[in-house]
Amino acid sequence: KQYFFFERTAAMAGYCAAVWQGPAVPGDLQQNLRVLVSAVRQASLRGAEIVLFPELFLCGYDVSADSVVAVKARALTEVSQAARENKIAVAVGYGEEGDDGLYNSCAVWGCTGELEANYRKVNLWGAWEKGIFLPGAPGSLQCFSVTLPSRRLRLGIMICFDVEFPEPARCLALQGAELLLVPTALAAGEMGAQTPFQVMPTRAQENGVPILYSNLEGPTASLFFCGSSAIVGPHGGDIARAGRVTGGALVVAPVGEPGPQRGLVDYLEERRARAREGHYGAGPLGAKPARQDEEVTAAVWQGASRPGDLEANVAVVEAVLQRAGASGVELVVFPELFLCGYDCEPRRLREVALTLDSALLGRIGKCAAATGTCAAVSFAEQRGPLLFNTVAVWDSRGELVHTYRKVNLWGPWERSVFEPGPVPEVVCFDLLTRSGVAVRTGVLVCFDIEFPEGARQIAQAGAELLLLPTALDLPDKNDHRVVPSRAVENHLFILYADLEGRAAQVPGQDLTSFAGGSRVLAPDGADLQQAGEFTGGALLVARLRLGGYGVSEERNPYLPDLRAKAALGHYAALGPDARL
Repeated sequence: KQYFFFERTAAMAGYCAAVWQGPAVPGDLQQNLRVLVSAVRQASLRGAEIVLFPELFLCGYDVSADSVVAVKARALTEVSQAARENKIAVAVGYGEEGDDGLYNSCAVWGCTGELEANYRKVNLWGAWEKGIFLPGAPGSLQCFSVTLPSRRLRLGIMICFDVEFPEPARCLALQGAELLLVPTALAAGEMGAQTPFQVMPTRAQENGVPILYSNLEGPTASLFFCGSSAIVGPHGGDIARAGRVTGGALVVAPVGEPGPQRGLVDYLEERRARAREGHYGAGPLGAKPARQDEEVTAAVWQGASRPGDLEANVAVVEAVLQRAGASGVELVVFPELFLCGYDCEPRRLREVALTLDSALLGRIGKCAAATGTCAAVSFAEQRGPLLFNTVAVWDSRGELVHTYRKVNLWGPWERSVFEPGPVPEVVCFDLLTRSGVAVRTGVLVCFDIEFPEGARQIAQAGAELLLLPTALDLPDKNDHRVVPSRAVENHLFILYADLEGRAAQVPGQDLTSFAGGSRVLAPDGADLQQAGEFTGGALLVARLRLGGYGVSEERNPYLPDLRAKAALGHYAALGPDARL
């Protein structure tokens, strides 16, 4: 069978889980049950305590409405018997016959054969699903307690398109989910490349919860399912993953406990802390500007800064803006804390911290005006006795139009030096470019992007562009899978600028080198430009077609669907005012 392992550690000694990947026979309930019973037996023999099958596996996906074999879960006695006889929990997607219509559902039987969970898909995808099934009612996103041979496990269930929204997984994690199940019927195409390899690891990482992801594979009448089923660890790394086509594969691997595996970062606790401070409440709602053929030429600059040398770093900013302006670039984003150096010793950092009215920042504004180039530059800001990790944004006229202070500080060093930013008064703003296009823009900094809430608020306010200065160290490339997910789920262009090269050794920091990998991302998650780890100083330039991704937004209408579900009360677990 075609599967392979990525991460296996001694800490992953909790229990073994399995996902099955293969084709379903459309409309043939009995044949699909025979395959299930055989796979359940094999999963148990290989030590798994729970096994997951794909979305609508028992009836088949992509069939005509009158060919959907819908049943009530309790009528599936073969599944109950297989779970009981093999002492393993079994989760499978099926067409559910409800009292008021059909549902796209996933049922879970505990290892005693008892039906212990049933979830009805909330976010239906496309005309086929919406024409056949009813969406799950508000309150569907809840955790279930399921019996495994070694424990009672608190798990949450999402089905395919559900997981492309950050809200369902966040709701389940905040309710204490220890494992997330994602039965899927994902076809090859735009999301077939992104969901298994970017979105799924992002959901696991941002919630610190492992995921079982089971997809169909192979052709149907009109689709080709892309496989790539996986067991994803709570850090977002693959524990095990199947290939695209396996002929029917059972992937079995140990699953780590969610809590201890979070390591340095407990995302849920960090999220709760920010919510207590007033972040992530009901922010402004807005619509993106209507676009026709407007384009903006934008860039990110990747390179090294000189720690503590303001004059040298400002000179680099001026030189880059002059070069960019001469070549028609309208906006440049620089990395996190570029003016002072991220790897700057704390005492020196206080000496080089700037106030917003400082002469050095004034020089950048004058250069932006002279070159007609918007600039986003990060620095240590002095406000009274406090320091902030701040980004200032100048428009093409050289006017300082926005400041953002980093909210989610990473690690002991940042928290010992900086204060977290206050609740932003302005979530997004209009950035006037040289060509006269005012781009609706938001700003986050590095670790902020690893939480879905900040980018979601910016998108909800009508932003079309996110500026993201970063100082990511080389061993930690989490952002490289998270950032494309944020672009896709919010339909945002993202300008991601990272430092590069060796880092100075600073007490309290655990840095060796910066990761580079700066990129310009489109709203469909595609890279318009991407740098390597080391460039010697590079300006990555791309044309942003502001109205050019309407088809992608229509195919995956995340924000309209989010607002509709939130209005019905689906995401109440996020808090009384939270809309992510």
